[in-house]
Amino acid sequence: MSEPEILTKENSNKESEEINTLYERIQEYQTSEQRYLRDIEKLKQELEEEKIKSGQNSNQNSNDIVIQERDDAIAQSQQKQNELQQKLQQIKELEEKIETINKENAEKFKDLETERDGYKKNNQLKQNNIENLEKKLKESYDKYFILENANKDVSALLEEKKQLEKQKKQIKTDLQEVSKKYDSLKQLCSENNLGQQILKKHLAEFEPKVQNDSVSTQLQSQSDSLDQMDGYDAQIKFTGIKQLLKYGADICLRFKKDSTQYQNALSKNVHLVSFLGLKNAGKSYWHSKLSKQIIKQGNLHATQGLNVNFCEKFWFVDSPGLGETLQNFSEVYNLQKEYQEVCTEIDTLSQQQEQEIDEEFKNKLISKKISLKNDMDNLKKEILDQQNEIYKEKMALENFIQSFIMEYSDVIIYVCDILNLEEQRYITQITQKIKKNNKNQQLIVCHNMKTIDNIPDFEKCIAKDIYNNFAIQFDEKVDFTKCAYKNFGYNIDDKDQQSSTTHVVFGKEGTEVAEKYNKKSIDYIFSSLENFAKQGTTQNMFDSFKNYTNKHIKEYIIWKSLKLDGQNEDETPQESELEPEFKVCHEKNKIYSLKHEMLEEKSIKCKDIITDFLGQKISDFESGARNCFYQVYKKEVERGITIKTILISVPGIKMVESVKTRMISDNNRQLRIMCVSIKYMKGESEKLLKEISVDQNDEEQDYLNNQKLQFQDVKFDIPICNIAESYMKGGEYDSLKAKSLDDFSVYKINVEIQKDEVSSDFD
Repeated sequence: MSEPEILTKENSNKESEEINTLYERIQEYQTSEQRYLRDIEKLKQELEEEKIKSGQNSNQNSNDIVIQERDDAIAQSQQKQNELQQKLQQIKELEEKIETINKENAEKFKDLETERDGYKKNNQLKQNNIENLEKKLKESYDKYFILENANKDVSALLEEKKQLEKQKKQIKTDLQEVSKKYDSLKQLCSENNLGQQILKKHLAEFEPKVQNDSVSTQLQSQSDSLDQMDGYDAQIKFTGIKQLLKYGADICLRFKKDSTQYQNALSKNVHLVSFLGLKNAGKSYWHSKLSKQIIKQGNLHATQGLNVNFCEKFWFVDSPGLGETLQNFSEVYNLQKEYQEVCTEIDTLSQQQEQEIDEEFKNKLISKKISLKNDMDNLKKEILDQQNEIYKEKMALENFIQSFIMEYSDVIIYVCDILNLEEQRYITQITQKIKKNNKNQQLIVCHNMKTIDNIPDFEKCIAKDIYNNFAIQFDEKVDFTKCAYKNFGYNIDDKDQQSSTTHVVFGKEGTEVAEKYNKKSIDYIFSSLENFAKQGTTQNMFDSFKNYTNKHIKEYIIWKSLKLDGQNEDETPQESELEPEFKVCHEKNKIYSLKHEMLEEKSIKCKDIITDFLGQKISDFESGARNCFYQVYKKEVERGITIKTILISVPGIKMVESVKTRMISDNNRQLRIMCVSIKYMKGESEKLLKEISVDQNDEEQDYLNNQKLQFQDVKFDIPICNIAESYMKGGEYDSLKAKSLDDFSVYKINVEIQKDEVSSDFD
């Protein structure tokens, strides 16, 4: 108990004792007063009796005495009453004083209570700060341990680089000496036969030096690649789908080539945990957090190829951000910087009036300026002309990497911020792909809401992004306190279904949201990975990438347009010659197809891949997305005017009621699109089946065998040409007439395309 509380209680006890004493004295006074009053009454009665006895002749003196005594008694009683009134007044004052003291004490107690709560709150804050500091200290220890290991690796690499530099310098010196010797011998011996023989002899000595220089260059290249690993243990490096076909993919490892770690990395079978997500969503951040490795990340750093960090049971695979821009004018920007430097140099020379100007040097700069300007203009035009092809190649690469990850990863971690439609589409596609693969894969969707710092907003985001967009497991009431939410895809009514998709949530670091959710979510992911490691089969990532490329790269490249070097235009390569044969070459650290190194890069074209919301390719006829096939032919009838002929195969052509076509512009893909709508006559398919004596009740219901006669109405789009290459009068072409070729069940449609320069008069 505090000192103010003790003093207050002692004062209260003393005042209570005084009040009790006063009450006792008041009671005594009241008793005395009553006694005096009784005595007075008794005297009055005696006086009356005396009067009666003595009659009228009683002694006057005796009466006076009695009266005097009575008056004295009354005066004494009055005095007692006055004293009593004074005591009562004192009691009243004491009671008021006690009430005032009690009020003051109550206020003091209230202040002390508030002060005590403040002390408790401060103590709790200090305790929380201590816990946070302990966490940060632990994280710092972990980072220090990682950095210590990284420093050891860097020291080893720097030492290796030093040795390589030393070897390279020595080889370069030797090469220069041999080269001088070769040049002098070549000059002396070029005019006679004897000299030619001597020259050949010394060439035999010269060639090993050239080979050594090549080896040195290769070693230097390996050293540079080790310095550029960005914190990853391994990389499968390639920048485009065309380059992958022609040049293959480089395998980069941070270990020395002859080390046991190096050999184990190439041959080890593991589980793959892969990261997907839009650019700058935080994939590399969570990759670093889960793999406990420091890797390069940030808005200005873009991940390329497939990047790997090793753990005991898992390989963590980082991928490029989905939705990265084309960056197609980067070469123009580099030329522009060079152009500006030349302009600055010319201006500097022009300002040197007092000094003699080297006119020849200035003229060279002016010529270079003009040349750079022409190069920029030509490059811009080339890029604008090829913009759609660049876009297709970008989308092909993105789809290729995403599909590889969905095919071979054991666990996929999709990282998103505040959810948007594109991310919802990707997540839905991955869910459908996992269901189709039926390989016991797991999808963890990490909602990395890195800007949300308070609980109410965070709970609103959980409701908006998770509950409102996915088939989340049903509970009796919505629970915002948990960190993980099961997603049952599109079979939520199947009670026996096991969910393969889980949504976990993260908030802004250093906030109340992070304190409540982040650690629980991280622990949940680690627990899921540990459980998954106990089941399933492992794989070698490099072999898996090779197998996937051999099987699926044809889906992204137009193979029939490929021409081999030296092949005549009218020669068509055999299908077997076009089949990919990618191999993992440990000697070269590459995954490549040897025969495709001879291809001309300009002959490789990327397919235009369009998918629906569930990830189904719209051009995939086996899916039932279309029930018609088509081919497009092109013929230039005169300068600037081209006729495109479209042949459409239509099953049950005699039952078609109408074929409607219209042209639209797809600005996203920069294409002119023909929209085809085919409508069948109602009931005609049933009549046909009756004519051939088939009972529909006998129809086979086994969906694996039954392909169905497709006579339902159909709509589909046919890309016709680039927007930049054509002109549309009044928003539509003149006429689109469909011609029925009954013998072949084919419609023939002719479309006239005019180039901008020819049709500009119609604007």
